[in-house]
Amino acid sequence: NMLKGPPERIKMKNNLYKHIEACLKKKIPDCTVILYGSSSNGFAFQDSDLDVFVDFQLVGSSSVCESPGEEENNSRDKARTNLVAHKLRTEERFKSARAILNARIPIVKMRDSKTGIDCDFNVVSSMGVVNSMLINYYRTLDTRCGYLISAVKYMATKLGVVGHGSGDHLNSYTIVLMAIFFLQVRGILPSVATLQKNVKAENKHGWNVAFDKDFKISEWRAEAETSESYQGELTLFSMLKEFLVFYICFPYDTHIICPLLGSPVKKYNLKLGYNLPK
Repeated sequence: NMLKGPPERIKMKNNLYKHIEACLKKKIPDCTVILYGSSSNGFAFQDSDLDVFVDFQLVGSSSVCESPGEEENNSRDKARTNLVAHKLRTEERFKSARAILNARIPIVKMRDSKTGIDCDFNVVSSMGVVNSMLINYYRTLDTRCGYLISAVKYMATKLGVVGHGSGDHLNSYTIVLMAIFFLQVRGILPSVATLQKNVKAENKHGWNVAFDKDFKISEWRAEAETSESYQGELTLFSMLKEFLVFYICFPYDTHIICPLLGSPVKKYNLKLGYNLPK
């Protein structure tokens, strides 16, 4: 609660989002404005940016994967990004909005002059929205998930592991996935594959983004307790300590973390497509 800041700060962000939404819908009536990232998954700190997806509601929106007509898609995505920046600048408080078109995914960056809150706008891919929904769902499955992620994210930010500018950094989304993966390996959270069992597929940008929103975690844990992979309950302190030890000792040269499966995957197998699920 301390990291999220005072209620006035949270209210300020909500009011800013509503003002952004009203501004864009006034200029582009058919668009939908959706928060994603830490703004919607429950892990925002008081100084977190607002991440906003602007959906133009058009068929055939560009994929995050390469596809036929990619050059045409890129041109369209840049045009939409420029359009959003232009429409935002019509509001005096949003005059700083500028399109960043040379990024892998074009975005609009802006600092609201009234609150000083930084905002990033994406018009290309809705994957951030569905990923945020999944992370938020994991948070609801076990309260310790929220505590661990908040603690690790705060530490990583303070120590410069998460950040911007020169040097090597991780982004906060990566830190969140690392925490979720650790809890999957420890039998506290289910894998994404487990959440997708017996659930009708919903494809976005070539990925199945469906998952069971009514997952019976108590039943799943009852089964896990009888299996060899179950390693018992963890206190919050021991969970943080084990998280750090887990990633200090992780075999980065030979394996990757895989939240889809909830277990490490050999790089060799991934490269050759060997011994992987369908």
